[in-house]
Amino acid sequence: MFQCDQCGKCCEKVGSSKIYEFLADSTGKCRYLKNNKCSIYDSRPLICRVDTMYELYYKDLLTLDEYYKLNYEACSVLKGKKEN
Repeated sequence: MFQCDQCGKCCEKVGSSKIYEFLADSTGKCRYLKNNKCSIYDSRPLICRVDTMYELYYKDLLTLDEYYKLNYEACSVLKGKKEN
């Protein structure tokens, strides 16, 4: 299972992505982000579900390790950290 550290950075920056912009409020943050938590977590959109997205769309293209690596790299970019 993808190990999200729940930093909220992906939710804070949804407005900067064409793929996620439908979730953004007028500030660019996810309209469902409340107190740095997802207020609709159990019914969040499919695009916010890393493991489900892998099973439905990416499992024939990447190994699970490759897919997780890409997601962790994206997390690092959103956090302003450089990848090695």
